[in-house]
Amino acid sequence: MPRINNAGNLLILLVGAIAFLAPLFAGIWYARDNAISQQREYLQSTASSVLARALQIGEQHRAVVEQLSAFIDAPCSDSALRAMRISALSYRYIQSALYIRDGQVLCSSIDVHDPPFLLGGAPGRNLQGTRAWAGITLPWAPQAQPLLIAQADTGFGVALDADEVFFGIDPTQFGVVVFERVESGTQRLAEFGHLVPNQALADEISGRTSGAFVAGDLVGHFDSDFNDFTLGAIVVTPANTVNAGLWGQLLRVFPFTLFGSVVVFLLVTRLLSRRRSISKDLQMAIRQHEFYLDYQPILDIETQRCIGAEALLRWRRNGEVIAPDIFIPLAESNGVMTLLTDEVFRLAARDMSKVMQDSEDFYLSINLSGHDLTVPGLTERLRHMLEAFGLAGDRFMLEVTESSFVDNEHSRELIREVRRLGFKVAIDDFGTGFSNFAYLQRYEFDFLKLDRLFVETISVDDVRSNLVFHLIELAEKLNVQVIAEGVEESEQAVKLLEKGVSRAQGWLYGRPCRARRFIRDFCKPAAPLTV
Repeated sequence: MPRINNAGNLLILLVGAIAFLAPLFAGIWYARDNAISQQREYLQSTASSVLARALQIGEQHRAVVEQLSAFIDAPCSDSALRAMRISALSYRYIQSALYIRDGQVLCSSIDVHDPPFLLGGAPGRNLQGTRAWAGITLPWAPQAQPLLIAQADTGFGVALDADEVFFGIDPTQFGVVVFERVESGTQRLAEFGHLVPNQALADEISGRTSGAFVAGDLVGHFDSDFNDFTLGAIVVTPANTVNAGLWGQLLRVFPFTLFGSVVVFLLVTRLLSRRRSISKDLQMAIRQHEFYLDYQPILDIETQRCIGAEALLRWRRNGEVIAPDIFIPLAESNGVMTLLTDEVFRLAARDMSKVMQDSEDFYLSINLSGHDLTVPGLTERLRHMLEAFGLAGDRFMLEVTESSFVDNEHSRELIREVRRLGFKVAIDDFGTGFSNFAYLQRYEFDFLKLDRLFVETISVDDVRSNLVFHLIELAEKLNVQVIAEGVEESEQAVKLLEKGVSRAQGWLYGRPCRARRFIRDFCKPAAPLTV
């Protein structure tokens, strides 16, 4: 027994541990999902912000070019230079206004350049015709930072500080590229950070309009200009940076998941312990003989003679009687029902064997549960019961409910075996289900017990009374005898007898009572009751 107890405790702890861990894992999953979502949202927001600044630079470039187009006939005149200087001072991202011919800067908002400044390299031409040189260092620019040179078809252009579009971005955690679609593919206009995407990646995703992507150990987001789709921005970060956000999310949800885990653990272990305790209580109650039987008389309506009794199991614990509709389901769900049924056999043999041996036709009705019908060995247990009584099987009736039959073929064969032992079989609570008629045809029942809910309508409801009478007629056609339950009024008994029902039980004839009283009141010759 200690080994069984230890195994039971171990099982409870194991299930409790699983129940405890489930909310924790759910919290981790939730935190990770939130961290990934936040990372994606930040990448998307950063890409959109970078692209918005790039587009603002493009707008400033177009504005300057449009203003300077008035000087196309004298691009380096004093008036043109004055206009270039005003433009450079009027726009935030414009470092210098330029006039370029054949890849050489002839003049700028600084002065006329003689000799001209050679830009060098092959410029890219975007889909709108603008030429661009990236990473150019102009000798007059502050701190000699690399600039982006953009030239329109008129020859006028600007030198742009493209790095300003990356303001506020952490260079150690992110890599950013602003590119432009050109005739030959993509041209980088500006890049920033330690994790700059390579050209192959830029070429691969430049055909999209926007969206998230994964590239090796990098995750990122791409956004492009929805107006002309020539400018785009790519933002990438290591995939493992989500871990930093994950820890933050875990710290936020951990108190709630821990509380949930503790609550679930306590509920599950308490439920399992309670079920195990109930099972142990029932077994202990059997050993300590806390169960007893009440017997309800079954009478022949016409002769008013008691011809049988239904054995009803009761449980008294600490002076309190526990109702069968409470402990029977618990016994079935906790695997103790077989022990309870065997206890019914034992108690019935103790109480009624002598009375039944002294009588020629008195029979005893015993209820079987659905669990009894599914556990192997029922016929052998019934044989042992007959040996304890010293009687044949025809002195007993076994009551089963419609819901007891799970496996139709197994149930039919089991009923055949029981009837071969001589037992009569009755279907209990007939009329409360939806397929009772089919059951009467499918199984070899000897009796059906008409439920009290139908019997009580006989004297008060003509419509439902007709239904009850149809049920009785159906049983007669199928050669199945009817026993009426819950008969409480003489009028009910009279009408049942008129319809051919000869057996009944109910408070009209007697309430369930202990064996000694039952034998005293119903098993001795008595004057017929007046109905």
